[in-house]
Amino acid sequence: DDANFEGTESLILTLQPSSSYVLGGNTTATVSIADNDSPPCTAPVIGFASTAPTIDQSIDAVWNNTPAGTINNVTLGGMPSDFAGSRWRAMYDATNLYVLVEVKDNNKFNDSGGSWWEDDVVEIFIDGDNSKGTSYDGANDFQLGFRYNSPSVHVGGNSVNNTTGIVFAIQNISGGYNVEAGIPWSTIGVNPSTGSRIGFDISVDDDDNGGVRDSQVTAFATTSQGWANPGL
Repeated sequence: DDANFEGTESLILTLQPSSSYVLGGNTTATVSIADNDSPPCTAPVIGFASTAPTIDQSIDAVWNNTPAGTINNVTLGGMPSDFAGSRWRAMYDATNLYVLVEVKDNNKFNDSGGSWWEDDVVEIFIDGDNSKGTSYDGANDFQLGFRYNSPSVHVGGNSVNNTTGIVFAIQNISGGYNVEAGIPWSTIGVNPSTGSRIGFDISVDDDDNGGVRDSQVTAFATTSQGWANPGL
């Protein structure tokens, strides 16, 4: 029901059991957020008992009950681009974490010969056990890339290479695109229960011309590729 601010540098999602929620009601899961370097996100994560979004190229009405948080509060550098902001929503049930990222970007480009992270792509970073170590611990730290016009989930070099059961869809809309993903708790090694915490960050990469990445924008990392250190 509230947002708690603490003196460490991370975005922490604190989950409550989904069985206690009714879609459209006033009860939401607590999101515990801590970050010293960028404005905190105030979007809660909605737990729900029976209705899951369908992961396809349309946005189900179920998302309308889920408040949004901004992603455009820290720019990690790059060349000028037409990126005009983004926001995220998340909810969950006993099986999956669901994430919706809405990107304002008129010029979308996918260079099939370049590195996936240099193109138009949404990256979701998860520290499943909230270990906040000095490096990826090899257990359940994930960098998952959802690339515009690509059918595959891309995995970062420091990430656990497991995409079992992850599904996503990209909806191309006027003035941007939406990325919708369903990520199984079992894949990221999380068994959510009351008080469970995971580290969580989202980056949006923009490429307008097929060259190097023009810009990278994130809600909580403070340096380019900052999530290579999960302690952030």
